[in-house]
Amino acid sequence: GLNSPFEIAKLEKTLTEKGRDNKLTLVEMEGETIALSNLGAYDIDSFFGIVPPPASTILAVGNIIPTVLPQNGKAVVRKMVTLTLAVDNRVINEFYAAKFLSCITEQLSNPDKLTKEL
Repeated sequence: GLNSPFEIAKLEKTLTEKGRDNKLTLVEMEGETIALSNLGAYDIDSFFGIVPPPASTILAVGNIIPTVLPQNGKAVVRKMVTLTLAVDNRVINEFYAAKFLSCITEQLSNPDKLTKEL
């Protein structure tokens, strides 16, 4: 299974390339449960995605913004992003949606863990 955002990103890149070349198999096109929408690339800071059928979830990713934050009594600049998760409550309850979003936040807050997999 896919255990990290790195593995998911790698698979997403492969499937996107196959899709652009019209080489996706039926199995690769079935079973979508989550959609990803990145309007940050268009300088949109945050937005609410609408879950597209047949997905049950959409993760909306906003623009990455340099933000001044306090750290050990000093001001430091950190990259911040707004993630918004919308789910179909008939399929996924809020508890699991919150857990999923917390997991993504944890992974992004600790990039050293992600780069070890590279």
